[in-house]
Amino acid sequence: MQQDEKQSRMRKRSLGVLCLVPIIMVFGNSMLIPAFPQMQHFLHISSFQTNLMITFFSIPAGVTIILLGFLSDRFGRKRIMVPALALYAIGGAISGFGALLGTHAFPIVMVGRVVQGIGAGGTAPIAMALASDIYQNEQRSTAQGVLEAANGGGKVLSPILGALAAMWAWFVPFFVYAVFAGMASALVALLVAEPKKKTRHQKESVSAERTFGDYFREVFRILTKNGRTLIPTFFAGMVVLFTLFGILSYLSDILESQAHLFGVIKGAVLAIPLVGMVTLSLLSGRYLQKHAQQMSLLMRLGLLMVLASLVVLIFVRSVTWTIGWLVLLGIGNGLTLPAVNTRVTSATETGRGAVTALYGSVRFFGVAFGPPIYDLLLHWGRGGMFTAAAVIVGMVTAAVFLLVHAPDSSQASGQQPAALPLPASNATHPTQDITHLGPQA
Repeated sequence: MQQDEKQSRMRKRSLGVLCLVPIIMVFGNSMLIPAFPQMQHFLHISSFQTNLMITFFSIPAGVTIILLGFLSDRFGRKRIMVPALALYAIGGAISGFGALLGTHAFPIVMVGRVVQGIGAGGTAPIAMALASDIYQNEQRSTAQGVLEAANGGGKVLSPILGALAAMWAWFVPFFVYAVFAGMASALVALLVAEPKKKTRHQKESVSAERTFGDYFREVFRILTKNGRTLIPTFFAGMVVLFTLFGILSYLSDILESQAHLFGVIKGAVLAIPLVGMVTLSLLSGRYLQKHAQQMSLLMRLGLLMVLASLVVLIFVRSVTWTIGWLVLLGIGNGLTLPAVNTRVTSATETGRGAVTALYGSVRFFGVAFGPPIYDLLLHWGRGGMFTAAAVIVGMVTAAVFLLVHAPDSSQASGQQPAALPLPASNATHPTQDITHLGPQA
């Protein structure tokens, strides 16, 4: 009895520490957006170069997420996540100290962002996999829900905290990364209890069966079989994040230049669309756990909301009304992403880890290209930018309506729960369940 209580306390302590990881992951981009105008001013760079702060973080993260997930299978979650968090901290320190060089700091700041991005690929997805290793059966869904809540809280807090840090100096957010990620790395190393590995014979058998090349072969096999449905689903997840981060970058500029909002007030306003997104993500995620057959319906409805908000924003000029319609865009994201995540994780029973890792990369690429592309589109004027964005989202929405249909009866009836993690026997997949993966991106 005492042993069970001790194990329960260890699991709760581990989960509490792991909650720091998705929060730090979310901070990676969202904390910087409120400081973009100051960065542009002090570094004497263009708005396009400023937006590359997001790109140079997200592309390395998207590239490394598959490799680091695979390595966590082979060598253990903590052995990958602890150095990854440390690398994240080092990248923040490089950018922060590089910023002290003044107007010549931009190249060093970008080097730091690349280092951060490489580390980010080994953070939140592996934390979710480790939580599924620690908890079994129905407790896994509860643990993933806790991580989801932490992720959502990080989304809402990040622009506020970023604005607060930037009030001191525009480069302070980089040092916040260094401190938080460094602390998280130490806490994960010291306090998270990773389950013991399988026997040596079993471990060698798994290692012999699964190589890095197997991931790509498995992905190719699954895309060949299910690509007609999966590819537009991937693009749905990518385009809503592409749109969200592109518009948040634009909103950060107009809140200062037109509404004259600064500091914490500006950060709080930037958080408003994210509150709508997080709220609907939680509600729709829970709904889909019992009504998985509705995933295609929610995906379509969410994309239509995003599209409708963009069409209206072509004609809106008021900052207040812009924020109001962005709430609808956030709600659309909140409906779309859990449905996309559920669709991806239910696409195949075998090779789920490889497919979800690829999907995680695609999400990062959406975040990476959103801000700089929206900045380029702004050269056509506000109306031109939102028109082009509406065309992009409209094409993806049309593809989803034409190609992504309701799941088969076995999935709808619950024979293969789409929104639940894999059973314990399949716990070797690095990203076995990203139903609750809110973007961490």
